[in-house]
Amino acid sequence: MPATRGFLLPLASLVASLAAAACGSTEHEPRKTAEAVEQSVAFQERVTTPATSKTMGGLVTLRLRNNGPSAITVRDVLPVSDPHLIVTYLGHTTCERGCAGAAPDTPPFRRLVAAGVDGLVPFSVPPEVAVSAQKQPPVSIVFRLSIGAGGEIALQRGCLKVQEVNLQTQQLGPILATFSGGFVAALEHVDPKPSGYQPCT
Repeated sequence: MPATRGFLLPLASLVASLAAAACGSTEHEPRKTAEAVEQSVAFQERVTTPATSKTMGGLVTLRLRNNGPSAITVRDVLPVSDPHLIVTYLGHTTCERGCAGAAPDTPPFRRLVAAGVDGLVPFSVPPEVAVSAQKQPPVSIVFRLSIGAGGEIALQRGCLKVQEVNLQTQQLGPILATFSGGFVAALEHVDPKPSGYQPCT
């Protein structure tokens, strides 16, 4: 499914407590073994967000982890998703001004995202060793997940997933950023789930 790109303009005010109200779930990436590729970018976590009957969409913030020894410059972000799922790249963020995490696509959370986004591309992903030492902040990317044609019926059967994200980098060319063990983000049906619903696994 081709991805679209958007950017939300910052608003004057922001309710800080919205971050704590974000719903959804996050599964953290296991630590890499010594045999892991030295220079690559992966996702630190997997995020799912609910699609309510009103919004039929959600917002996700995904933390990138650079396993290499030096910073990587990302020049383009191209998500790869299931059919019926529209993925809109909203920008990169250090979350220093707030992040939505996993949240419904509603005006309050759009404002939260807008206030926290630092830009589109290019952007730099610092090495994880610098992040772990608290010398540089971690970098996340933000997507809006929404339903395309036929998506409402598909969502009755199971969650719609972002399988991976193709990062076009200055130093290494294209990198396929993934989460260990499967998809990186998903839009799921809000509880109660329909009969026969396939969970996000």
